[in-house]
Amino acid sequence: MKIRIEYEVPEGDCWMCKHSVSVTCSQTLLCKPFDTYLEPETFLKYQRCQACIDAEVKEMIIIHNISKEYSTTGWQNYEVKVNDKLICTFDHKASNGLAKCLEEAGEAVWQKAVSNAREKREYEAHRRKKA
Repeated sequence: MKIRIEYEVPEGDCWMCKHSVSVTCSQTLLCKPFDTYLEPETFLKYQRCQACIDAEVKEMIIIHNISKEYSTTGWQNYEVKVNDKLICTFDHKASNGLAKCLEEAGEAVWQKAVSNAREKREYEAHRRKKA
């Protein structure tokens, strides 16, 4: 399951966020989306809630398990995305662990880049022959 929460990041900090409310008779804020109390780090300067932190992400790399049947030990199919752009897919044996999954994701991205570069060179060569 993927959960993505999108909020506009407030100028400043969570004190300015429309999703935060001041708790009566204190200087504590309540971040409503995460049901989390935010204490001031310094005078009226609050820590950021997770919604604000997530909203600041400009580029997100996603390695998403897209297997039809989930397994913690068997072969699984993954896709690598940058934001909403699909980069490539790869297979990974879940029992090999996270480090191996990340290594295989990197290798899949590299192989896709090499393949794209080869296709581009072949296309350019074909175009030059026609001209």
